[in-house]
Amino acid sequence: MTSTGLSGRGIFRSTGSFVSISTDIPSMKMVRFEGGHSIAVFDPDQWKSGVAQEKAYKLIAEDRAHFVVPADYTERSQLDVTVKGILGRIARASAAPELMAHF
Repeated sequence: MTSTGLSGRGIFRSTGSFVSISTDIPSMKMVRFEGGHSIAVFDPDQWKSGVAQEKAYKLIAEDRAHFVVPADYTERSQLDVTVKGILGRIARASAAPELMAHF
């Protein structure tokens, strides 16, 4: 337990990490390792080049990212649905039914 009364893993379980696919940083793996959720985003215009696809494969294969989605921040995009799904998972895990109403 820390001085706040929360275990480190408990803090990470309700943590998310958004990172550009072109910026593969070690914190993504740490967040994932500690029970958090890592989302890598990519420029949809670069997907067809194959470079973004290779980077996405590598991030997932090396356990750095749970999800790799287009950097489209509009409502109902893949990113929006993914984030809301993760928040719903966190709410269920923390037994906070009042939070579930928002998802």
